Amino acid sequence: LWSLEDYAEDKNDTLLRYAMSPARKASASDIASGFWSNDSLQQLSYDRGHLLATILDMRIRERSGGNLSLDDVLRRQRERAKASKDLASSLFPQVMLELTGIDATADIERYMRNGEPLLLPDNAFGTCGRIASVRRHDFDRGYDATATRLAGDVLTGVKADGPAYAAGLRNGMRLMRRESGKYGDSTIEVAYRVADGNGERLVRFLPKGKKEFDVQQMVLNPLDAERTAGCIAALGGGK
Repeated sequence: LWSLEDYAEDKNDTLLRYAMSPARKASASDIASGFWSNDSLQQLSYDRGHLLATILDMRIRERSGGNLSLDDVLRRQRERAKASKDLASSLFPQVMLELTGIDATADIERYMRNGEPLLLPDNAFGTCGRIASVRRHDFDRGYDATATRLAGDVLTGVKADGPAYAAGLRNGMRLMRRESGKYGDSTIEVAYRVADGNGERLVRFLPKGKKEFDVQQMVLNPLDAERTAGCIAALGGGK
């Protein structure tokens, strides 16, 4: 259903969200206690799991010579669960070890329970793609989103030294809607439709904050048609 470009975009969205997360170092107990009250903690649990799954899938493929993948472990776990009362947290590493010979308990402890920084290895995607470290600016809307929402979508807290202000965004304007842009990505131009005493207008700018950070990104390798088909099959859980 996905092209390789779709796959890379989704992986890169996860990597960017993870790198920017204010809860990135949270432990499993932190996430459990704040899951329903803190959006960052809630999202982190999914993104962290997504990235660890990518690493484990790579290890399984390497160890099995491409004959097994993480999908095989999950299917075996599903069958085992029908006759077991064990929770997935204990059932998964058991099945993983039995089927692949890989003990994942140390990784689960480090990354999922303790919250140690999680980085994808360079060979995470085999010959299909590589991992690059990219320097990014943090994402900055240019205004206080929470205060604006509480004020009934009247712009509040517009930063006078930011790109939004330079583009024409001002306190007191009514925020009608966002017409383009991608939340969290400072490299994509955003466009807000706003209204004031002079009517409606479209304000466009790059939402680049002042802080910079490094983020991992997946870069697809040049592939011919045959290798593209093989990568789609492999990354999609096939052999």
